[in-house]
Amino acid sequence: MRTNFLVLLAFMVVGMVCYHILRVDLLKNAKELGTSLAKTYAAEERNNLTIYETLIAFGTEAIDWRLQENADQEEMQSWISMYFQRLQDVLGERGVDPYAVLNGEILAANPWEGMEHYDVENAVWYQGALMAGGDVIFTNVYTDTVYGTPVITVAQKCRNSDAVLAFDIFLEDFQFRSSMLDLPENASFYLCDTEGNLVYFQTAASYEQERLESYVKGLQKRIWSGELEAYDTHVVDLAGELRSVYYSNMPNGWLSIITIPYDTLLADLQQAKAVFVLVYLFSLLSVGFLTWREIRLGIRMERTNETVTVLGNSYYALYRVDVLRDTYEIIKGSEEAEQSLSVHGRYQDLIRMAGEVMEEAAYQEYMEGFSLANVQKLVEQGVREFGGDFRRRFGTEYRWVNMCILFDKTLEEGEAVLSFREVDQEKRRQLEERKLLENALESSRKSEKTKQAFFSNMSHDMRTPLNAIIGLTDVAKKHVREPERVQDYLEKITDSGRQLLGLINDILGMSRLEQGKVVLDDRQFDLQVCIESCAAPFRVQAEEEGKHFVTSFEIHSAMVLGDPFRISQIMNNLLSNAFKFTQKGDTVAVEVKQLSFQEQIKYQIVVRDTGLGMSKEFLPKIFEPYARETRFSAGQVMGRVWGCPSSRTWSPR
Repeated sequence: MRTNFLVLLAFMVVGMVCYHILRVDLLKNAKELGTSLAKTYAAEERNNLTIYETLIAFGTEAIDWRLQENADQEEMQSWISMYFQRLQDVLGERGVDPYAVLNGEILAANPWEGMEHYDVENAVWYQGALMAGGDVIFTNVYTDTVYGTPVITVAQKCRNSDAVLAFDIFLEDFQFRSSMLDLPENASFYLCDTEGNLVYFQTAASYEQERLESYVKGLQKRIWSGELEAYDTHVVDLAGELRSVYYSNMPNGWLSIITIPYDTLLADLQQAKAVFVLVYLFSLLSVGFLTWREIRLGIRMERTNETVTVLGNSYYALYRVDVLRDTYEIIKGSEEAEQSLSVHGRYQDLIRMAGEVMEEAAYQEYMEGFSLANVQKLVEQGVREFGGDFRRRFGTEYRWVNMCILFDKTLEEGEAVLSFREVDQEKRRQLEERKLLENALESSRKSEKTKQAFFSNMSHDMRTPLNAIIGLTDVAKKHVREPERVQDYLEKITDSGRQLLGLINDILGMSRLEQGKVVLDDRQFDLQVCIESCAAPFRVQAEEEGKHFVTSFEIHSAMVLGDPFRISQIMNNLLSNAFKFTQKGDTVAVEVKQLSFQEQIKYQIVVRDTGLGMSKEFLPKIFEPYARETRFSAGQVMGRVWGCPSSRTWSPR
C-alpha cells in the first residue's frame, strides 16, 4: 500500500511539471499564431484601404491632367460632378462623401450650408495632404462639423498643383469588401487609428460605444509602452475575463488588435488537466479498491452481466457458430429462427434461413460472402470482423439491418459470433447525408465552372475598350492643335471608358454568377447609334493600319428593346478579331439588316473581313471559348492588336 501511494505522489508531481511546461508552450505558440493572425487582419484591412487609395489617385491624376490642359472652371466642375457620380456607382450612394479644393474653392458632391465660409486651409486633412506631397493620407477619426458624426477623411494632393481631392468616410458606412478570416472562439478584433479611436471592430460581446473606445485606448497605450510584449501577459476585459492581446501596426499608423480569452487558448490544456485529475483520482481509488476487491467481486460480476445484457438487447439476433464444424448455437434468435430452426444445427441452414427474408438485390452477394468456404478463408487470413448492411423483410416492409460475423482470440479456434442489428434509421440518415453531400459537391463544381468561365470571358472583353482608350489617346496627342478632332477622340474614349466601367461593374456583381445567370439591362436604345458607337474606335485603327472599314444599314425601325452593353461586348469581340487577322489593304465591313419574320421584326448583324479565315475541319470548334486554328502561326498576325492579344475567339462573322 505504501509503495502504491508513493507511485501516485510521484505521478502527481510529474503531472504538475508537465502541466506547467505545456502551459508555457501553448502560450508561446499562441503568441506567434495570434501575432500572425493580427498581421493577416492588418493586411486584409490594408487591401481594403487600397480601394479608396486607387479611386482617389485616379481622381487626382485626372484633375492634374485637366489643369495642365488649362481646363476652365466650368469644365472642371462638370468633370468632377461626373467623377463623383462614378464613385457612387462603384461604392454606392453612402460609400463616400467626396469633394475637391481648387484654387481655394470647395467643389463638393453634396454641398452643405456655409460651405463657402469653411476654413479649408486649417483643416487637418487639407494640411496633411499638402505635407504628404502627393501621397494618399488617412486622417484619424474626428467629428464632422456638418453632420456631427465620426468620420475618416482620405485625401491626396495633385502632384503638379495645389488641388486636393478628399473623401469623407462615415464610420457607420465604413465597410471591408474582402472576406475576413474567422476569429477564434470568443475572440475580438479592433482596428484603431493612431490616437486609439475605433475605426472598426468585430466582437461577440456588446458594450456601450464609450466604454469600448476607452477600453481600446487603454490597450493601445499598454501596447505602445511595451507592457504586452511577453508571451504570458494578459489584460482584463470589460466583462472581467482574462485575455491575451496580439497586435500589428499598419503602414498608415493604424493598429490591428486581436484579443483571445485565456479559456480559449488553454481549453485543450484544461481538458488535459481534467483528464489527468480524473486519472489520478481513478488511480487513487484503484489502490483503495484493491483492498476489498474480493468483497466486491460478486457485485462486479453481476454488473458485468447486466452490461452484457444491455449490449445484447441492441441486437435482435445473436448466434455462436463453429465454421470448422459447420454448426451454430442460438444465443438470441430472430422470430423466423425461433419458428424454423432448433437451438443447435448446421451453419448453412442458418445462413439459408436468413437469406429467405433478404432483398433480392443483395441475396447473391450475401450467399457468397457468408458461405462456409468464404468464412473459413476469413479465419485463415486472420480477419476479425466481416459484415455489411442490407435490407430485410419485417412482416410486409423492408428495413435496413447490419449483419456482422466477429472473430476473437478469446473464443475457441474456428468459433465466431454472428450478430444481426436493426440500423434502419441510421442507414437512412447516412444515405440522406450522402445525397446532400453529392448535391453540394455538384453545386460547388457548377459554381466553380461558372466563375472560371466568367473571368476568362471578362479578361478578353476588357482588352478591347482598354486598347481603344490607349490607341485613341495616342492619336489625340498627335492632333492636340485640332480641337474638333480631339473632341471627337475624347467622346470615343468616354464611350470606351463606359464600356470598361460596365465590365468592372460586372466583376463587382460576381454574386449573380453564383446563381448561374447574368441579369440583362433591357431598355430602349437606337440600334444604329449603338453599332456606330462600337465601330467608331475601329475607324481610327483602320486609318492607322491602312485598312478599309465600311458600315451599312438597311433598317427602318432603329429603336429596339434590349441590352446595348451586351451588344457592344459582342461587336467589340468580332471587330477586334477582324482587325487582328487582316493585313494592310484588307477590308472589314459591318452590315446591319432589318428582317421581317411573321409579326415580329428581327435584325441581322454581319461582320465580314478579307483576312485569314478558317478551315472546314475547324468549323465544329467555332463556339469553343478561345479556340484557335492551329494551322495558322502567330507570325501571321501583324499590326496593332486591338482585340485579345493572346488568343482568338472564333465567332460566326
